[in-house]
Amino acid sequence: MVREIAEALGFEPGGRAATGLALAALIGFGQMAGLFLTGSSVGLLVHGLLPPDIRAEFGFVHWFVAALLLHAVMFVGGLAAVVLLYRPSTASANPGDRLALQRAVLGPMRGDEKLCLAVLLGLIAGFLTESWHGINGAWLGVGALVVLAAGRALDTTMMRTGINWPFLIFFGAISSLATVFTTLRTDVWLGARLAVPIEAMAAGSLLFCLVLALIGFALAFIVRWQAAAPLLSLVALPAASAAGVHPFLVVLLIALVSTQVWFLPYQSTVYLALYHGSGECFSHRQARALAWAWGPLVLLSIVCAMPVWRLMGLAR
Repeated sequence: MVREIAEALGFEPGGRAATGLALAALIGFGQMAGLFLTGSSVGLLVHGLLPPDIRAEFGFVHWFVAALLLHAVMFVGGLAAVVLLYRPSTASANPGDRLALQRAVLGPMRGDEKLCLAVLLGLIAGFLTESWHGINGAWLGVGALVVLAAGRALDTTMMRTGINWPFLIFFGAISSLATVFTTLRTDVWLGARLAVPIEAMAAGSLLFCLVLALIGFALAFIVRWQAAAPLLSLVALPAASAAGVHPFLVVLLIALVSTQVWFLPYQSTVYLALYHGSGECFSHRQARALAWAWGPLVLLSIVCAMPVWRLMGLAR
């Protein structure tokens, strides 16, 4: 969608406007995953690390309320940075004529396009209702491919050239990193090394949260988000009570948000998915300014949210 919108608006690939459009999508989707309990699989994973009584207390609504101010500051600050850093120097041409021309060239939807739309909507509905029917999402994807192939909307040429196979192989390899860490007991080693420093900083709730976020930044350099958030949660939970911090803040906000930074491209699979999926309409060098600004913005958001957390009884 980012690529198509950028082309429709006449934004040049690699330009400031196209970069800003792509990074705005990243902020609204990837970086806001912690706002909702169901916003990411990692959020559900760390939610399962909590004791049963706390899991029952922090359902969808309570999670959203507790996470709202933190993510509101990150959202507003991130979009302000996008406007400041990537505002084009000249106004783009009126896209009205270009859009009308594209509609005329495309014409009405063809049969295969209608089939693709129907399969896409069915696939999304299947993902959303997986807890009801119990069919794994991978099999839903396979079924969608079978339907597209049977309807002649997908052929061997499309399979060879229309899919970014190098990125899929990379994503599959990096997705197994958590299993590798468990097998090699790297998570145990990191936990033992980080437990003492985390306990030593339990002098106050704000200090505890800020230092924990900084440790999350450091972990993000060597461990992907899906493994770093549970690891940081498990290590910090025993020290949270001494610092006057509710386990919810440790597991579901600080660890989840702090390990999602991306100072370098390889740190975020969501960022890489956007980069490759948008047809590389921006460069890593262009995104670097926002990436480096995101860490300080997370720390500022924690400071802004702390008074509300204290009023909610989540910190003292």
